[in-house]
Amino acid sequence: MKITNNTYRQRGLAAVESVFVLPVFVFLMLVTLDFGRIMHESITTTNAAWAAAGYGSQNPALAVDYAGMKASALLDAGNLHVNENNIEPVAITARRVCRCVGGGSEVFCQSNGCSGALEVYVEVTATRNFHTLVPYPYIPNYTQISRKATFRVQ
Repeated sequence: MKITNNTYRQRGLAAVESVFVLPVFVFLMLVTLDFGRIMHESITTTNAAWAAAGYGSQNPALAVDYAGMKASALLDAGNLHVNENNIEPVAITARRVCRCVGGGSEVFCQSNGCSGALEVYVEVTATRNFHTLVPYPYIPNYTQISRKATFRVQ
């Protein structure tokens, strides 16, 4: 088989094309990977907040068991890794919230200032810090994922 100048020219053209296409392909792979990572961490953070609020809303005694709510959230977020940006899989803050039936404003839970019944809620906020794999132009490489779940106590 005889190699002609046309064959060398085609090989050279393929090499030049790959020089332009390869960086774009790698960039798109990194963007896709970071998008998947942030979606996974966001969904897991949401589920952790729901798990903690679900635990606390089971009965009035569990509505003040903040350690139990945190343990429930950490168990649910067990697939998130601790790294230099996060000292635990998710950071949890929980509180008990009381409201008058039919009213939207909060009241103090110990002294029922309502004319009617009192509704008790558990409000849990789960947060996690997210950093991209590489810094992208015009896109911040850090964001804080914060999700809130509020459930009524049974």
